[in-house]
Amino acid sequence: RILVAGQEAAYRDARKAFEKAQGMPDGPERNETWRKAAALYRKALENAPDRREAPEAAMNGAIAYKQVGEYDKAIEMYELFINKYGDEKTLTKLQKGDPKATPPVPPDPEKYAERVKYLKQAHDALSASYILFFNYRRAAEQYDTISQIERFEQKDRREAAKLALTLYANMGDKAKTAAVQKRFLNLGPSAEEKAEAEFIVARGEMNEWDERGRDEGANRAARQRALTAMTAYHARNRNNREAAKYVVVASYNAAKLHKAGGGNQHQDWYKKTITAFDQWKSVAPKKDGQSTALSTPEAAMAAEAEYTLLDQEIREKFDYDTGHHRYKGTTVDVIKDYRADAGDAKLREYSQGVSGFTYADRMFLQSRPGIIDQP
Repeated sequence: RILVAGQEAAYRDARKAFEKAQGMPDGPERNETWRKAAALYRKALENAPDRREAPEAAMNGAIAYKQVGEYDKAIEMYELFINKYGDEKTLTKLQKGDPKATPPVPPDPEKYAERVKYLKQAHDALSASYILFFNYRRAAEQYDTISQIERFEQKDRREAAKLALTLYANMGDKAKTAAVQKRFLNLGPSAEEKAEAEFIVARGEMNEWDERGRDEGANRAARQRALTAMTAYHARNRNNREAAKYVVVASYNAAKLHKAGGGNQHQDWYKKTITAFDQWKSVAPKKDGQSTALSTPEAAMAAEAEYTLLDQEIREKFDYDTGHHRYKGTTVDVIKDYRADAGDAKLREYSQGVSGFTYADRMFLQSRPGIIDQP
């Protein structure tokens, strides 16, 4: 009884210091109070990890450490809680009871569910702390760990696996990416989630290519790998409505990759981008009678693709630098044709202009060098 009272007092003292720090103005005294609260919570957690106040100690203790910039200690607080509060023997006892004990201990599903819930929160907080530290590998490893804990709900494990997959793919760790993707696929993903996971893996190849770098050596090889990944994704999923959104991005990326390598194949892939977006628009959810695809980044990709193709067509058929002139013939012929095109436009004429040219005529010719094709 004395021991229990002491444990309760330890948590109470820690909470009191924490609440005091919350109400203090910024400054050295407040920082010292944060440190005191964190230390008290840590000691209370170490001595009595099974008490109901333990989750409070882990979360508030970590918050207190973060307030003074001691993120490494905040991480240690989460790890301490996970190791102590998440002890497998205790969890198994709460889940299944202990029939061999004297007297036998029945299962306690309420306490078990509560403990698992707080453990999941601690694991999530630990992962987020690694992200905050820009330690993406440790964050990936932590999400990977969450995905393997069978006590957590399948949807939570699946989400953790997707986050681990994203981080590993972005880091270019192909072995880990493949392993996590396999685990993800065993966690009951929907058809759309499978398509997204496959695209995450393909997109990882894009991260190794520097689109602003020279297309040579290692960067050229990276571009070719990325191109293979994007075109393969398109080939496998172009008729998969669940992957429609990602097929747009894959097509757009393939166009960019082809364009960087020279040649004209990018034109075909810009056309495929537009086609893919039309398919995505037709299957995307609707809001107020309009496809939600119209307000997505994929819509901008399709618009850019269409603009690029149109711009290139105009250049090839009409631009001066490709040998096309709007007006041909002598100067007099050009002005005559120009005036005819001007229609009802009212032009201010000068009575003493050269060869009868108006002021507007001369300004037009000066602003368009190369417009006259001399015979």
